[in-house]
Amino acid sequence: MTMNPSNEYRQLSAVSGQLLQIIGIVLIVGVLLDYFVLAIPPNFLDKQWEVRYIGVLVDRGIVPLVALGFLLLGSWLQQGTGKRPGKALQDSKFWGLCLSVLLGLIFLLAAPLHFSSVQSLQQNGLVAVQNRSRAYQQQIEQGLNQAQSQLQQRQQQGGNAPISPDQLNDRAKQALFNVRTQQQQAEEALKTQATQSIRITLSSLLLGVGYSVIGWSGLVGLGYLGGKR
Repeated sequence: MTMNPSNEYRQLSAVSGQLLQIIGIVLIVGVLLDYFVLAIPPNFLDKQWEVRYIGVLVDRGIVPLVALGFLLLGSWLQQGTGKRPGKALQDSKFWGLCLSVLLGLIFLLAAPLHFSSVQSLQQNGLVAVQNRSRAYQQQIEQGLNQAQSQLQQRQQQGGNAPISPDQLNDRAKQALFNVRTQQQQAEEALKTQATQSIRITLSSLLLGVGYSVIGWSGLVGLGYLGGKR
């Protein structure tokens, strides 16, 4: 007995829709578990921890969006077979769209927090680099003064100096040059990190807007917020 093509199509759509929904749910649960595990131990007062964690959120932020697409597509395929959607609290689309709204809020809040934390870390880092460089320069200058005094004493006593005053000055200048070079490199590295953080901030804003629009428009369009269900 051959199966009716329309029945075969409905059966294929039902199975495909169910599989897509399962894939979407697995992806959502998996990324939420990642977010939870990576937040342990939480340290919200540490700006470096905040910056790293927000970077992880944003870098994996596209995964729930893809999962939501699977979820909605799977539900649409199942409805195409004549299956009526259940009540809101029993419908996976409803919870997926609620999650979308929640993620949108999180990413929108994370963007300015990340930008502010990076700017604060950059300023603190620049001050630390400058203070460290200044301390090294003072040590070199103090060492140079002590060496010059010892050299003068030895010359006054008629002893042979192991190094000439010009060589001593050249070594001190080279040491100061190395310190300033290291300071410039450290400052450039901090500025580069701050520039790269702009990508995280903009991506977080984009994800926040995307999730918010999809979530709210989906909840309204499918009647979850319009009193149709």
